[in-house]
Amino acid sequence: MAFWVVRAGKHGVNEDYTLDSNAAVVGWEAVGDLTTIASKEAMLTHVQKSYPDAAAGSQRVWAGELWAFKERIQINEWVAVPLTSRAAIAVGRIVGPYRYVADAPIGAKHQRSVKWVRTDLPRSEVDQDILYTLGATLAVFRAHRNNAEERLIAMAQGQAPKPIEKRSVESEAVDPEDEGTIDLEQFAGDQITKFIGRKFLGHELARLVGAILVADGYQVQVSKPGADGGVDIIAGTGPMGFGQPRIAVQVKSGATPADVSVLRELQG
Repeated sequence: MAFWVVRAGKHGVNEDYTLDSNAAVVGWEAVGDLTTIASKEAMLTHVQKSYPDAAAGSQRVWAGELWAFKERIQINEWVAVPLTSRAAIAVGRIVGPYRYVADAPIGAKHQRSVKWVRTDLPRSEVDQDILYTLGATLAVFRAHRNNAEERLIAMAQGQAPKPIEKRSVESEAVDPEDEGTIDLEQFAGDQITKFIGRKFLGHELARLVGAILVADGYQVQVSKPGADGGVDIIAGTGPMGFGQPRIAVQVKSGATPADVSVLRELQG
């Protein structure tokens, strides 16, 4: 079954709206309502009229993405929304046809209804080759490489992904419209996150955060391993560390986002 990736706007600006509204969304404000666009060729013509100053290559790519979002993505197929505001991926299934919501936020007027299965799949639990696939810079594309579809569906359902089947690029019959350049910044960030997760567990992560604060000009006191009363690091500016701002840090290592209880413990 097809597994699609839809980005929630540049820099994830519409991530919260996407999750709260149970919808995958895309931008391209100038094209307006696409409900009556009945063919791929008509979509290209419409995009060309809407963005006359754009390069011809960009017009073709945008038309392909919009056509995929409107027509190629089928009901019950899977969709992933990489979240940039947190190190996670939201995964769900498409449950409705294309719709245009005129009063939605900028960048979210084109929508497909989604039933979320997971909104907190940690990026650190996803194999690097799949993250590389998800890192294409297109706003809408299908995840093909390295059995990405089967493996992502398994992870979304809490199952262990099947071993990778070695297949050539040619044998996968990838639609050229599903190809795109890789977001190197996101790819590098994923690698750094995985490295830190492997090398700095528990109290070692507190030591790393303390070292970062020292490099930023703070005087730092890192608590010893063991019970710390909810505060792992005290940091302040000035020669003795008594200057403002003063910072209290609680460090948590793990693959899942910290919940509100961590904040309450730190406030206490």
